Formats: sequence, C-alpha cells, structure tokens
Amino acid sequence: MEPSAQDQEAQLENDRLEREWMEQRAEEMKIRQQRALENYKNGEPNFSRKALEDLDRQLSSGGSHVVLQDLFGHPQEYSLIPPSFYSDPP
Repeated sequence: MEPSAQDQEAQLENDRLEREWMEQRAEEMKIRQQRALENYKNGEPNFSRKALEDLDRQLSSGGSHVVLQDLFGHPQEYSLIPPSFYSDPP
C-alpha cells in the first residue's frame, strides 16, 4: 500500500527538520572545535584550577557521575559507570 500524499508530505517535512537540525549541530561542533584550537594555540588550559578542584571533590564523593563545564560554560554530565558492553561476558 502506497503512503498517502499527507504521509509523504509529513515525511518530507520530518526529513527537512532533521537535516536542518543536523546542519545546526555541525555548525555548533565547528564553533566548538575552533574555540578549542584557539585555546590550544594561545596556551590556555582547558580547565581552570577551580574546575579541577571541583572535579576532585566530585570524584572523592563517590557518586556515579560528574558534571563539568564545557568551553562555553554549559554543564555537561558524565557517567562514571562503564556501559555494560565493556564488561566481560559470563
């Protein structure tokens, strides 16, 4: 059974929105990469002393995740629990 014209139109719109999102994401990643390279060229550290001290505090607390600020100051959460596919099979 052929999809209806309305279904085809909806699929085209979904495809367009997904393509637009991917293009925006690629541009964001390009900006982040340029910022990281600029920092490297200028000899700037990726993390401040304060950020490293905070990371140490988070690791010492024994939690299952840590939160770090990215190069733009946005918090990023990282799990400290390895995914199950890294474990040895039974």
